[in-house]
Amino acid sequence: MINDPDVTNYPMIYGVKIGSKYTVITDGVTVRKEVTAIRKRPVDLKGNYVYDFSTNAEGWSDSLYPLKQGVPRNDMLMSIAESIKLTSAYTQWLLSDIPDDAGVVVCLPLIRDTEGLSALKSSIASAVSTTKGIQFFSEAWGAALGTIPIREAVGTNVLTLNFGSSTVEVTMHASKMLVESNVYTFGGSEIDKRLINAIEQSYKAKSTESDTRAIKEQYSWEENNSVEAVLTKDASKHNVIISGDVIRPIVSNAIDNLVNLIVTQFLPAAVMSDSSAVSSLQGSGRGYLVLCGGMVNMPGFAQELYKRLCDAGAINTEVILAVPEDGVIAPAIGAWKVGQVLEQARVENGFSTWGEMTDESVDTSK
Repeated sequence: MINDPDVTNYPMIYGVKIGSKYTVITDGVTVRKEVTAIRKRPVDLKGNYVYDFSTNAEGWSDSLYPLKQGVPRNDMLMSIAESIKLTSAYTQWLLSDIPDDAGVVVCLPLIRDTEGLSALKSSIASAVSTTKGIQFFSEAWGAALGTIPIREAVGTNVLTLNFGSSTVEVTMHASKMLVESNVYTFGGSEIDKRLINAIEQSYKAKSTESDTRAIKEQYSWEENNSVEAVLTKDASKHNVIISGDVIRPIVSNAIDNLVNLIVTQFLPAAVMSDSSAVSSLQGSGRGYLVLCGGMVNMPGFAQELYKRLCDAGAINTEVILAVPEDGVIAPAIGAWKVGQVLEQARVENGFSTWGEMTDESVDTSK
């Protein structure tokens, strides 16, 4: 059960986070985490196929990942039309068990690709048929609400860094009001690419995307440990020990890149929007730094990022570091909390659906 003393517990409310690598859905009691992968598996010689999803779709030469940077793809490997088609099939599979009388809040990324976001919303909405309604919410702010109690989040300064698979979303809120937001197009996938190259150079071994993700998930920044993996080398499989000294510089570089972006781009923009809020965070140390996303599951990563932000003068050392138990599922938990607030307002005001009301306690556009 999600523990937040100021959140109700209405049944049939679901929080969903659909990401480029991982998708999460929770009803407040159970949490379901799936890989955002799909495969069109042939079933005969006539061109007919069925879809496989999540872990069943991974590890094949024709495995497909229909979302890039959190939105439908539109690149050399996949058109936006094909991406939308695959995403629709994936969301229909994911949400097929949701009851008709449910309410669903879905976290979406801050990516500026409005066409892609609009297509993603339409794809999700077409996959869900609910009487209470479906709402969309910011992934980064949802992650913050999923990490710290709502009463704390809305009454202070909150700087959130959502280190996802393909992007890093950064938001700053001051007493619930959005001060600044931005998204940077590097994240866990960029680390994966660099690690794939480093493994090939150091060990002459081929590491797939899923192999590399598994290696990264076993690595600890605190221990700088080596990780054993089964990889292809000289056209056969081998047990390869990936030294921590090969992994560490890649992770360190990612931390430095992010700190530099915060100091040189994000905070100057935030000062232009609300200099008092930035001064409060830096001078008095009032507020939280929420670090979430898949990378914060690496032991020691969040603490090292926090330390370097403090050393660079981005935040005061009095700012409270808040890290969820699982950085991947935090946005879905936040979305569930938002759903509870919406449902409480609906019940108290006697509305039939969420769409009939304007609830000032939740701004679903941020």
